[in-house]
Amino acid sequence: MQLNLTLRKAADIIQAKFIGENPEEKMGPLVADSRVLSPGDTFIALKGNQYDARQFIPQALKKGVRAVIAQEAGFTVPHTS
Repeated sequence: MQLNLTLRKAADIIQAKFIGENPEEKMGPLVADSRVLSPGDTFIALKGNQYDARQFIPQALKKGVRAVIAQEAGFTVPHTS
């Protein structure tokens, strides 16, 4: 799904803190399945009953996602190097 929002506006809408380099950049396509991410996508990391997609944030960053939207605050992203 493609939305015409800046990363800052998306963060404001969900009452999140923007962390990154360019808050005025447009969001990429929204993708919740980390297996099919492409560079420029925005990864939606949801915590479900069986899986916690937040654990895939480091891999998503390595795939070149433009942004990550995580479901809950308080989750620490491990270093990706």
